[in-house]
Amino acid sequence: MRARHDWVARTVRELSPSKIREMSLRAASLDGVISLGIGEPDFPTPPEVCQRALQDALHGATHYAPSQGDPELLRALRDYLQGRYGLPLREENILITSGGMGALTGIFRTILEPGDEVLVPEPHFPEYRAHVELAGGRLVQVPTRVEESYVPQPERVEAAITSKSKVLLLNSPNNPTGSVIPGPVMDRLAALAREADLLVVCDEVYDRLLFDGHRHESMATREGMTDRTVVIGSFSKAFAMTGWRLGYAFGPPGLMAEMTKVV
Repeated sequence: MRARHDWVARTVRELSPSKIREMSLRAASLDGVISLGIGEPDFPTPPEVCQRALQDALHGATHYAPSQGDPELLRALRDYLQGRYGLPLREENILITSGGMGALTGIFRTILEPGDEVLVPEPHFPEYRAHVELAGGRLVQVPTRVEESYVPQPERVEAAITSKSKVLLLNSPNNPTGSVIPGPVMDRLAALAREADLLVVCDEVYDRLLFDGHRHESMATREGMTDRTVVIGSFSKAFAMTGWRLGYAFGPPGLMAEMTKVV
């Protein structure tokens, strides 16, 4: 019988360990350290949320839910997102996931073929690379500048586009810089995505954490972008529910139906 000397897939072996987790573990091992290494509220989940979840669990809400998500949650999230984005969303536009990370994993597994390129402004959330490469894609970094408040400039995005470019990944507000993409820049990026036939994946998990008069702008609300935008959301940051692992994605119904197969 042939012996196996390495059970680990090459794709995984070539990934770097998470620096976020590494720094968090180091901070936890030291006394008197305030960790800025992980995006987590320093207050607990609101008690009314915990109490409702406990009561639901005690009354039997502990079984498998439909693959798309719990129907009651889907309806409530539809109403919330309609009010927040002003879009005529239906339940078919929404998919419940295991945190925002689960939504990222799901969308890239759904849309990427080997060699497809994902353009992402840099600095960016370090885990993006793993999500893209595990799905067979290639992450292409688009540089930003501190003197421009790390806002991605459309001309640099355009310069990075090749025949293999398939996705533009935007994160606004940005982790780690805190940069917020202004409306006029978002409009130009939308025009570029339409011209280059790019799908835009918007990581908006920090959309409620805005300061200094900044306003959250979403690609999904731009003209002609509803059918080529997938928004990644999460309850973790805005509602202090990081440990609950509850996230979602919304986008074109057909794409969400395909994504349901892999989450």
